[in-house]
Amino acid sequence: MVRGQIKVDIPDEWMENMKHGRCWCSKDHNEFEANQKFYCSQAHADDYSKRITYWSKFKTEILERDNETCTKCGRNEKSFKASQNKLERQFYRDKAKLYPKAIDMARKIKLKELQEQFEQIMDDAYVMEHMDYHVSEEFDLPRIRFEKTWFNMEVDHIIPVALGGEMWNPENLHSLCNDCHKVKTKEDMIKIRKAKESK
Repeated sequence: MVRGQIKVDIPDEWMENMKHGRCWCSKDHNEFEANQKFYCSQAHADDYSKRITYWSKFKTEILERDNETCTKCGRNEKSFKASQNKLERQFYRDKAKLYPKAIDMARKIKLKELQEQFEQIMDDAYVMEHMDYHVSEEFDLPRIRFEKTWFNMEVDHIIPVALGGEMWNPENLHSLCNDCHKVKTKEDMIKIRKAKESK
């Protein structure tokens, strides 16, 4: 911090005492309370620090005193933002007059998006899926999540290789979804077990 930003109001006598290793009150170091290095007590440390004013703290006190309001024009951050918002709206209104066709096209796109959002909001299933957690808490709803299953395609041997089917013969292969493949595999396992038992 720049020296000019600190106001020091320490009497010369205090400074002289401290220069010789004493507390500003002139007590010797052997009279200090435990854990004190520069002052005989915490109270005297506080008294000393009260005589040093930092500009940043002083500035904050002045701003608080004046309610963060300019004493000349009367503006504060809230009124400044309001005037900036007003100027910004007018700026865009003026620009919009220069590009009416672009405005019409952009408006149609936004209206279409709003229509889609409206339709989603009116769909109970969508609202349930995207339930705000505040509402869930208010109504003490349990965690509601649909457990998704996934679709996958498999290539399966029509006659299992273990039962004599040809491994690489395209005529012995067909496409099955993962759910049908699980069912077919169970059926094949029963046939294979029976074939082993009959030997």
